[in-house]
Amino acid sequence: MTSVPTQCPHCGAQLPLPTPGQSFLQCVYCGNALQVSLPPPPVTGFGGGPTVEAYRNVTRTTTVSPYIVALPIGLVFVSMMISFGAQMASRSSGTTSAAGDVGAGPGSGGVTMGEHLQWDSQEAPLPARVNGDAVEDFVGRYRVLDGSKSPVFIGGFDGTSLRRVWAAGPYGDASSGGQAIHFTVAGSKVLVTDPRSIAHVLDVTTGKETAAVTLSDRANAVCGNPDRPEAWVEVSDEQHVLIDLAAGSVKKAPRPPWCPGDSSGISDIQCRVGLHKSHARCQGVDSSFKAPSFRGERALVEGDVMVVVGEKSPGTRVPTAVGVDPKTKAVKWQRAIPQGDPNEAKEGLGLIDLGNGRLVAQFELAAGGFKLAAIDAHTGRQLWETAIPRSRDGSEASLMTISSTRVYLPHWTWLDVFDARTGAVIGTVGKW
Repeated sequence: MTSVPTQCPHCGAQLPLPTPGQSFLQCVYCGNALQVSLPPPPVTGFGGGPTVEAYRNVTRTTTVSPYIVALPIGLVFVSMMISFGAQMASRSSGTTSAAGDVGAGPGSGGVTMGEHLQWDSQEAPLPARVNGDAVEDFVGRYRVLDGSKSPVFIGGFDGTSLRRVWAAGPYGDASSGGQAIHFTVAGSKVLVTDPRSIAHVLDVTTGKETAAVTLSDRANAVCGNPDRPEAWVEVSDEQHVLIDLAAGSVKKAPRPPWCPGDSSGISDIQCRVGLHKSHARCQGVDSSFKAPSFRGERALVEGDVMVVVGEKSPGTRVPTAVGVDPKTKAVKWQRAIPQGDPNEAKEGLGLIDLGNGRLVAQFELAAGGFKLAAIDAHTGRQLWETAIPRSRDGSEASLMTISSTRVYLPHWTWLDVFDARTGAVIGTVGKW
């Protein structure tokens, strides 16, 4: 019996499910590669039939995705040749490339034929005008599995098809220096920082580099000005700078008002990660604040809207939100976040954010999997609740982006895109 590890011995992250005949597993977080030996797949033909046979000799407790299909050996060879040719063509085209044909299975959106694209969950995407039509597009960070490497790219994606329009990079590898790769969007420009302490200015419609700025050290975070093409860079040696993206000029500058910073006294990582992607401010809850049967954990503030989020207390720890007047601190509304039976949710507050007047929360189900729920932050009115696709298969999301029309939820190796008004699933980018 062949035993396959479930966790990376280097960083402890969950390893992806192996495919039949695979010779190694690669950790999607640190890039560590592990040699494995699995039996070749049985010949079962096309279709969505059971795949248990291919895994009968693998000692591992996990769910086999129904989208993994065993192919005849001849077709596998043809597929490998097509994949190889597509990768060679993609590499020869430079850093900017158009998306090719996209498969129909979940997680295939935006993937050029033969390319193993995985969304990088360290960064949430940002809305952008990539192709200039009426549908919101987005820019995001992803990686491509290429042998033992996981090069990191920034891409512009069409909002209708979710196909990648352009790709820029690679700017490093996920296993080395990936923490220094950040991006933001401001007007018609994209700013990307890399491990070599260089900030690259890109055109948002093509991905072509228009300027480059050398920083004094690696970047910790970046913010884009919502009103003009400029970005602020938090540099690790505290020599922070403001970059005019149109002119390519740079000057030292403190954190501007349009770039929310970390709030002191907040220990929850969800209140610190990705704040440069959101214009909602996260802060602690004043000890004098009181609401019936409620214990507040943190407050989210956006303009004239303030929502304190926490749990029911005393009693079962049901995730709860309280609308508050930001000036008088008077309670305007209070409600449980799960909009169905609160007993179907696990106890405790999960990922939650405020954007464009909507409070959006991810919560875990007692039976497994996760849901998203949206609440009107002004009135407390429930807007929608929807199941997150394939949320039993991967890890929960740790950050999100809420735009006027979309909710972007990156988790593990793929990105789910939802309609912000209805909660309908629009599609997925990235795959195992």
